[in-house]
Amino acid sequence: MVGNQRRSVHLPFYGYLFAYFWSGMRPSEVSGLKWSHVDLAHETARVRHRYRGRLYGKKLKTKNAKRTVELHPTLCAILRQMRPAKLHPHGFVFTNLRGEPIRPGAFSELWYDALRVLDPPIRPRGLYQTKHTLCSLTVSSGDLNKLLWLEKQTGEPWETLRRHYATFFPTPPEERTTFRDLDPSLAKVAKG
Repeated sequence: MVGNQRRSVHLPFYGYLFAYFWSGMRPSEVSGLKWSHVDLAHETARVRHRYRGRLYGKKLKTKNAKRTVELHPTLCAILRQMRPAKLHPHGFVFTNLRGEPIRPGAFSELWYDALRVLDPPIRPRGLYQTKHTLCSLTVSSGDLNKLLWLEKQTGEPWETLRRHYATFFPTPPEERTTFRDLDPSLAKVAKG
């Protein structure tokens, strides 16, 4: 609170940040999301464009980036509250106070300020870390079905996920093999 005034939350900022943490989309993909890409009935969004700098473009970062992502139920509830009464299908979902698409670079400053004022403060980390949070949480579950879901959700190939998040993979019991498991006669040698 500032004096006796209570600050209100700009709902698109809240939804924007929530999408970062729970969609697997890159910052430029969240910024490029238009209402025509969102299907709230099926709780999905089609990633087709990105908004970077002040440019809106169809060229995504990778060939796998063109995808349909599952939306978190809480994000869907936020989007339902945000959706304008008169929906312009080509309108951007996440807009700033002037009604323009939120630029990741401009939002970063708000993000860093928010991290600094926490008690205790959190060391400033880039917005891309939010995607890493989703990936590391999903990978650490060890559920192969979740890993396949993560590949589709993020648009990252399995090799990339493995390379970046291998330290979060739990070692399944069947992979905890020793030489004694491979050759039972070694157990006798160890006892003798």
